[in-house]
Amino acid sequence: MREGDALVQCRLEQRLFRSHAQLDSGRCDPRTVIRRLAERDARFGDLRAAQQLEMARRMLDDAGYTVSEVGHLLGYGDPANFGRAFKRLTGQSPSEYRRRTR
Repeated sequence: MREGDALVQCRLEQRLFRSHAQLDSGRCDPRTVIRRLAERDARFGDLRAAQQLEMARRMLDDAGYTVSEVGHLLGYGDPANFGRAFKRLTGQSPSEYRRRTR
């Protein structure tokens, strides 16, 4: 595991909660998060998926990460699950995305 992997995961989590005070305290009741999201007509799962997709694209653009490593860093226990999720969101596999962006 690379030294920057923990930083990638930390940044993903921070970006999800950047505008809320829970970053200052490091804690927030899950019901509060759900309520704040509902006030903005948003769902946590949708925000998380959008952030994961953005991070996946950035890491796939970096040849230093394998597809398996990207999936692992984003919390997928199995690279195949990451591949299916990426394809569902983008219409192409991570490998296809990587080939088309180079």
